[in-house]
Amino acid sequence: MSEPWSPTTVERRLMEIANEIAHLISEAIDRHRAYLIADHAYDVAMAHAYLAAEGPVKVREYKAELATETERAARDEADVLYRHVERRLRGKHDELEAFRSVGASVRTAYSTGGGTS
Repeated sequence: MSEPWSPTTVERRLMEIANEIAHLISEAIDRHRAYLIADHAYDVAMAHAYLAAEGPVKVREYKAELATETERAARDEADVLYRHVERRLRGKHDELEAFRSVGASVRTAYSTGGGTS
């Protein structure tokens, strides 16, 4: 932050962070939806592959796993993207809490005559 902290600058940053959180929540919903769709596609593909396979149970399981490699990779990638946005969201919440603390300190400094501007 290049300008000195004042109650106004802290409040402005708090609003920016809140807006960033709102965007991340929307992204998290989209990523979670994509993960659920990919997970369902994997489950359906696995069931079809297992039912189509012949041989003992273990052989059918392995055949089904090999036949659904693409669906599993898509599901795993969707999971990675969803977890990444969740971590970013937690980080933004932590940043928001830190700025709330800064805001309280700045307001206290201004109320006791320690602030300038």
